[in-house]
Amino acid sequence: MKVQAKNLTDKQRIEILDALYAAAGSIKGKSEAKRFFNSLLTESERLMLGRRVLIKDRLAAGKSQRSIAEELGVGLDTIGKIAR
Repeated sequence: MKVQAKNLTDKQRIEILDALYAAAGSIKGKSEAKRFFNSLLTESERLMLGRRVLIKDRLAAGKSQRSIAEELGVGLDTIGKIAR
């Protein structure tokens, strides 16, 4: 069942995110990260997250938001959220 963030209490939100960060923090190496994400996320979720990482990398490299949008086929709103 999909959980709406707005329906969570602050305590629930903190507990959920702490669990995620602790699990991600225990990953050692690319192959372990691959197993971790494959076991938790659908392919669509992994692709969405991966694209966000690519956006972050391109922003850090100084590419314009418009060129990133054209290259990766993502909206400027998504890029703006990541840029913030």
